[in-house]
Amino acid sequence: MPEDSSVDKKDIKLELKQLIQEIAAKYGQYFLLHLYLTVVPKEQKQLSFSFLEISKILGFDLPKSAYKHQAWWSNTKSHPQAVAWIDTDWEVTDVYLPSKMVVFCRKRDRPVTNIPTYVKNILNHKRLLKFPASQTLLNWIRFCRQVGWYFEGVVLFEKGGFRLDVFNETEQVEVEEDYRICKKKIDEHKTANPFYPKEEEK
Repeated sequence: MPEDSSVDKKDIKLELKQLIQEIAAKYGQYFLLHLYLTVVPKEQKQLSFSFLEISKILGFDLPKSAYKHQAWWSNTKSHPQAVAWIDTDWEVTDVYLPSKMVVFCRKRDRPVTNIPTYVKNILNHKRLLKFPASQTLLNWIRFCRQVGWYFEGVVLFEKGGFRLDVFNETEQVEVEEDYRICKKKIDEHKTANPFYPKEEEK
């Protein structure tokens, strides 16, 4: 007898509804802009909008201050509208008030701050709306090995959503070596410590 998937579909819809409600609660009236920017393909590095297009995405007219003051578009978390795009890793790079145009660009990857934040979210089982691209994760794992963040490198490889199959053979060998070194380094102190429980010989 074929399995009834209707229950699973209902669960997925309910979970999606709850997730959207959480986003709406966090970002208020600007949550639709947050959702829009979240699902833009990773290869897209720049976006431009007229102020009218932003209004259409939001479902309401922008305030008069958006048309008059450059500061309304500043990348600061003290502004609720800015939080909506900052948290999607986009930032406003240019605003043309006379032409009523705004340009967004993806923020540059900052592994020193992004890796600890992502690892913390993984280990706290925080539900994530989006995940780093596999190429970003590969770069992060390599960075972790190079700077001695061995624990973080292992977490990224094992639990970070990293997909080995999307890379060519050379890249696979290299990142597996990065992971092996990270794993070895975090285990070294255990095997060297006489008080660490030894595995019983079979």
